This record gives sequence, C-alpha cells and structure tokens, in this order.
Amino acid sequence: MNNNKRKSTFNYSYYQDIKKSNIDQQIMSIDNLSNEIFYEIFDYLDACEIYHAFSNLNHRFQQLLYSSSLLFKIELHYRTPKEIFLNNYKSLIRFHQHQIISIHLTYSINVNTIISSMIRNSLFNHLESIRLHGVSPNILSRFLKKCISLPRLFLLRIDTSNSLKDLNNIYKLVFNLPKLKSLEITAHGFNKFNIKTSLSMATAKQFSPIKSLMIDHSCTFKECSTIISYTPQLRNLSVSHLLMDDNPKKGIHLPMILSNLTYLFICEYDLDFDQFEMFIRKIDAKLQFLSFNTESEDINYLDAKRWEKLIMKYLPQLDKFYFQYHIYRDYENEYPVYRDQCDQFISSFWIDRQWLFNADIDYGFILYSIQPYEKQWYEYDSPQGMVNSSTDLSKCSQLSIRSIPGEYFDLFLTDVTRVLNMAEIYHLEITEENVFSGILVEIVDLLAELRSLKIHSLSLRVPEGLCVEKFDVFDLLEIPIQITKVYLEKMNEIEEIYFLMTLCPDLTYLKVDSINNMDIELFFRNILMNISSKYNEHFRSMCIRIPTADDKMINKLEKMINVKKLLIKYKIQRISECIYLQWN
Repeated sequence: MNNNKRKSTFNYSYYQDIKKSNIDQQIMSIDNLSNEIFYEIFDYLDACEIYHAFSNLNHRFQQLLYSSSLLFKIELHYRTPKEIFLNNYKSLIRFHQHQIISIHLTYSINVNTIISSMIRNSLFNHLESIRLHGVSPNILSRFLKKCISLPRLFLLRIDTSNSLKDLNNIYKLVFNLPKLKSLEITAHGFNKFNIKTSLSMATAKQFSPIKSLMIDHSCTFKECSTIISYTPQLRNLSVSHLLMDDNPKKGIHLPMILSNLTYLFICEYDLDFDQFEMFIRKIDAKLQFLSFNTESEDINYLDAKRWEKLIMKYLPQLDKFYFQYHIYRDYENEYPVYRDQCDQFISSFWIDRQWLFNADIDYGFILYSIQPYEKQWYEYDSPQGMVNSSTDLSKCSQLSIRSIPGEYFDLFLTDVTRVLNMAEIYHLEITEENVFSGILVEIVDLLAELRSLKIHSLSLRVPEGLCVEKFDVFDLLEIPIQITKVYLEKMNEIEEIYFLMTLCPDLTYLKVDSINNMDIELFFRNILMNISSKYNEHFRSMCIRIPTADDKMINKLEKMINVKKLLIKYKIQRISECIYLQWN
C-alpha cells in the first residue's frame, strides 16, 4: 500500500516537471513571436545581420524575409561585421531589392564592388535613402544615372573623399533626380579649397525639387549662387566652406529669391561684412534660424548696431541666431581690435530676443559668439531646481578660457582686456587643468563684475619656472571680489576649497564634482568649521557629487552635524549621486 502511494506521488511529480518543461519551451521559442514583433526588432538591425541570422532557420522565417511588409536597411560602417556583410549583401540586392529602404555605405572598403552590383540590379522601388563614401568617380556617375528611375529616392548623401575635385558632373546628375528632397555633398580631399563647381545658371526646366541642401565643400559666392539656382524650393541651406569671389567688386548675382528658405548655416573664411549683408538682402528669405561662422579679418562683424539694422530690416522673423567670429593669432603679430562702445550686445534688441554674448580664449584664437540663452549651472543651486527664474539676461556674458600660455601670460591678459572692450564679463569658466592659484587671482582681478566661477581643477603650488614675486597672491586678495557661486569640478586637496572661500568672501553656493576620495564626513566637517572661523556669512549651500552616496551616508552626515553642533537649521538630502546641504 505504501509502495503504491509512493509510486503515485512520483508519477505526479514527473508529470508536473514535463508540463513545466513544455511550457518553458513554448515561452522561449521564437517561433511563437508574431511577425509584427519581428518587424519591430528588425527595424533596429542591419539587413545583412538579419539575413545571416534568419535566412536558413525554417520555412516560416524564409517567408517572413520575403514579406512585402519587411523593409531592409543595408549599412556598412567601421563597426559592421565585414564577413557577415560580404557574405549576405549580394543575396539581398539580388532577391530583395524591392524591400530595401536605405543603403548607407560610410566605410570605403568594397564600396565600389557593392555599388557596381547595384547598378546591375536597379529595381529598388522602395529605396528612399542613400549614403555613400569614397566611391570612384566613374562608378558614382553610372550609379547616379541609374538612380533617375528610382520612384522614392528622397535623401542622398555623397562623400567623395579624395576622389573628386570637379563636382560639375555630380551636381548635374543629382539635379536630375525627380523625387530628391534632401542632398548633402562632401568633398574635402587633400586641399578642401581646390574643389571646382563651374555650373551654368539653371533654367526653369532644370529645377530640382530639393528642399534641404548641404554644400560641404569649398565654393565661392558665385559658385554657391549657381548651385542654389537649381533649387527654388529650398528650405534648409548649409554651406560649410564659403569663400570670397575672385572679383568681389562685381557684387553678388542671385538668379532668384529664396522665399521658402527658413534655415541657413554658413561657415566662411574671408568674406567681409559688406558681401554677407548683400547676400542676405538678395535672397529675401524668411529666415527663422541663422548660424554664421566667420574667420574674416573684417572687424565690422563685431558691430552690434549694424547687425541690429540688418536683422530688423531683412530678417524680422529670425528666432534662433548663432554667430561666431574667430580671431586667430600667434602672440607675435597684431590683430584687429574692436574700439567702439562696450556692451553693444546687451542692448534691449539682444536681451528681448534672449541672444547672449560669450567669448572664448584659447592658445591660438579668440572666439566671440552670440547664441540663444540656455540655463547655466549657476542658476541651479538647490535640488528643487532653479532658484532665480527671472535671470537678468543683461548680466549673462561669459568668458571661457581653454588654455593659459605661461610664456605669453602678459599678452594673454591683454586678450582678456580686449574681450572686456566688447562686453562686461559676469561669468568665468576655465577648462585648463590645475590652474595655479596666483594666475587665477590675476585673471579674476581684471573681471570686476564677475558673479560666478567654474574651474576644472586648481593648484596651490607654484609651477616650475614661474616667478613667485610676480604672483603675490595675498596682496592681490585685497581686491573686492563679487563672486557668489563657485563650481570646482575636481578637488585635489581641501586647502583649495579654503583658498576659494578666502578669494570669494561673498560666496553663497559651492559645487564640487570630485573630492579626490577624501572622507565625506571629514570634508563636510572641515568646510563647516572653516566657515565659522573665516566668517563667510553669505555661504548658505553646497552640492557635492559622491558616486557612492546613499541614504546611510546622509544619516551619518546628519548625525555628525548634530553631534558637532556645526549647524542649527539646515536641510541635507541626496538626489542620485549628489548631496545637497542648505542652511540658514
């Protein structure tokens, strides 16, 4: 009887195991997934990888691969598994051309062979996007001729690499594509300034439906005007290497206005403001976005009042304005200096549009820029977010210093003074690592209206070869400093914090990204005790980033503050890796 009972129990357990195993197999089998799920998965995968993984599984997946609902994306870039690609792309082009929606070949290996096979099989009825890199001129021309028959080719990007200097034939073929909406042609080569595009002006029968055009190669104003004569429907235009015409006195000839153009990006090298102004007048566009980068020596580009007149009269709908004016110098030669009235770029015209002035100084250049307002670190000094939502935009001008040349430090300070000729600086960021404290004080000493300071890292040690007497830090500290917010990205030693607290007696907020593995309790204790002894009466909040921060750490800090009686009314909390401490 007992034996029978044990046998019955054993059989039931065995049955349950078998049943569970069958259920698990059903759940784990990919055959149970619907076609719709596979379509979604395949949308994130390269066609050759899909074909390699599923073409030989079973009849169901063979049918799936031939489904008209499945559209393939063929991609070849530097991360593509080359063996998988080369073993499968021919089958895709031969048997699935009607399912291919995009072909992006941005890696030049085997690209000519691949394009040649596409020329022989040209029934790509669903092909919408093509990106090519490094195709030889002859094969590229043959391929573009075949593309004329494609009914859905909307986007074309061509990077000729070093293979072409004359783009006439390429542009002629591209402008014949009947459905093309977006075109990007890149041709830098060994000398990006030797590219030629001597097209003739377009006739009405030669107009292209292109609405977005990126000219990523050198061209003169005349050549650019000729190219865009083929694109009367243009909405977006980017020209990355615009050059002055050989005979600029002839003026700018545009065969048409670009009334649909709303987005314009131009990067130019030697164009004067008169020519640029003439171009803007003649295109008569309703621009909403303008980005203009120049390396011209024409200092008139820094005339804010002239920009105001141009924008108000010819670009009244402009919403986003990005402007960069580069001055390259070698500290051995003079370069243009703007000598008009300071703070022209903080008039009501610029502030009402929230377009703000900034400057960058690096070893090789000064960069003056205008760009739309974005929230900055100094506007967030609590875990709740912004404290001051009504920021005074007239006091947002920022100077960013990328490198400080020790050998030419006096000339570097002259550069800072030249920036001040343009606008008063209220915010300073120094990205160079381990800036010597004496050098920092000399820079801050020039910026009388400074309100915030952000530095990567600080050094209290005098650099080798630097004259100590030249940087008498403690004498310099007698100057009135108005900095209220400091952001130190990397602390090497806590004495650097003490130095910054002494430098900035009006400090209200301190942010530190790394305390160099210092014990967090010791860090907070020392800082809070130093506040009491140094009388930083305005200091009210800190944000310290600790990757290992957790609630247990917060409890320990709270207990330490209470036991040591460092603060009476305070609030400490953690958000992600950041510890916020606020007190009254």
